[in-house]
Amino acid sequence: MNKKIYFTTVAILFAIHSIAQTDKAYSCKYRYIWQKDASNKDSKFDDVMILTIKNSNTIYYSYLKHFGYRNFETDQKNGIGKSNTTVSGNMVNVNGNSTNSGTYFIKNESEVIKINFFEKKINISDKLLEQVYGYETELEKPLWQIEKDTVTILNQSCQKAITTFKGRNFIAWFANAIPYKYGPWLFNGLPGLILKVEDEKKQFLWECIELNTPNTTTKVFQEYAKIKMISKKELKLKKKFYYEDTIGFMQLENGVTISVTDTKTGNPVQKKQKSYNLIDLTP
Repeated sequence: MNKKIYFTTVAILFAIHSIAQTDKAYSCKYRYIWQKDASNKDSKFDDVMILTIKNSNTIYYSYLKHFGYRNFETDQKNGIGKSNTTVSGNMVNVNGNSTNSGTYFIKNESEVIKINFFEKKINISDKLLEQVYGYETELEKPLWQIEKDTVTILNQSCQKAITTFKGRNFIAWFANAIPYKYGPWLFNGLPGLILKVEDEKKQFLWECIELNTPNTTTKVFQEYAKIKMISKKELKLKKKFYYEDTIGFMQLENGVTISVTDTKTGNPVQKKQKSYNLIDLTP
């Protein structure tokens, strides 16, 4: 064997081994765009998601949402941002003009996905109001078709792969030089870290904007406590109901009647019809 080729091969294998054996977490940050209403192209919403990898485990969550949780807790401790809410019997009146909602990122993704690739288990939890719901399921590997096309993302040469997964058709781009078979959301199983994914209808997009994100930017993550375990179907229905009719969801969950008024006029706030476009279309 040519010595130059031999030493190059050894160097690559050593680098891969070093990444695989490290106890330090490898994190990457994705810009996440999703079309909340499948019938309205103008309903697209931006988020920033973090994927943290350590050994055979990954955690995927919204950086902005968890930053918002931290902001809320800080404001509560300082007596800021208290909601203007009055209660009479089982009737609750809520101030409809929350000045702090932007800093709490209340519209961002609340779902947290933890995957143990060694045990092939997925734990999904979601905080809807003050209650956290969750379920556990088996790891599912998409059936990928790897193609020859390549693009460069963050100075990484990425190869194309396509799949039909969870009821949608996706195009992904993975970096062979980063030997992690993981990606955002539930994507996994390619021979390199997935840096970009988009569905064919262009309703969902994940694109990596920062690799090996510093730990200082990931410390906002808050573990959910007191998770109520339910089925996947139940959680999907609850989440859809929550986003489409938040007031109705609050009334059902808490057993109260809620009215929302405008602080400027004192008039009731009319309920807006919304539609929530779930990523996962499977039962």
